[in-house]
Amino acid sequence: TSLNARHRLRDGRVINVEISTGPQDSGGLPAILSIIMDVTERNRLQKELRDGALRDPLTGRANRALFTERLGHALAQALRRSAVTAVLFVDVDDFKTVNDSVGYAVGDAVLQAVAARLAGTLRPGDTVARLSADEFAVLLEDVGDVHRAVDVADRLHDAFASPLEFRGGSLTVGVSVGVAVSTASGPGPQEMLRDAKLAMEAAKDAGRGRVELFTPRMFEVVTDRLSLDQDLRHAVERGELRLYYQPLISMETGAIVGCEALVRWQHPTRGLVPPDSFIPLAEEIGMISAI
Repeated sequence: TSLNARHRLRDGRVINVEISTGPQDSGGLPAILSIIMDVTERNRLQKELRDGALRDPLTGRANRALFTERLGHALAQALRRSAVTAVLFVDVDDFKTVNDSVGYAVGDAVLQAVAARLAGTLRPGDTVARLSADEFAVLLEDVGDVHRAVDVADRLHDAFASPLEFRGGSLTVGVSVGVAVSTASGPGPQEMLRDAKLAMEAAKDAGRGRVELFTPRMFEVVTDRLSLDQDLRHAVERGELRLYYQPLISMETGAIVGCEALVRWQHPTRGLVPPDSFIPLAEEIGMISAI
């Protein structure tokens, strides 16, 4: 058998030990052999490896893996207790401009300050994670209800009204915040993160520096856009685009003096799609030259 324990040395230091015990023959007599091994350094290295795998190296906060793990646990607990869990997706507005104008070193310091500002605004038990570049997530367990979750998001948003202080200077940044709240149907952690991010993107589309609460309509819009995106990529090769000619008429003589060529998309299921519904998308996905 084996067990782990803590052992105090004569000099007062406490070490971690692993004790292995088993039967042993000693000169024909039954005996017990115990081996006590100091595993303090091994445990320290294992902790460093685990922290490195689950922590963001820049901010020291949780990374996506640890956040997803904690969110899954929180959702399971909330389902059993009929409690409410919320995820806040926080994006720093125009962060690329910060990097481009003052450099990546200052940008990193700004991100560290953002993480500290988020953590300082929340309860000690709430989880702050850095998911990627300038995207952060906040886990609120037992938040009460959706109104309380939005109140917390508003408080986070307002916390960035004052400049961020960091070594080498200060800078004021804005944030867009999306809020997703658990429901009785029990969404998984990936769905909760997705919904919170969709709400954040809706906040950016509405002008940035806002808080938006996720609604099912947001998911419908993005799935519809993805479907349109995929269909548009094949519209040219399938010959689904049509030209319609609109005459230009002289107001003086009433004669047709020219025409304007306008493209329409004859979608197999959506019918005739006007240009303002697909030309911006074509420009965004790089299909405009083919069109």
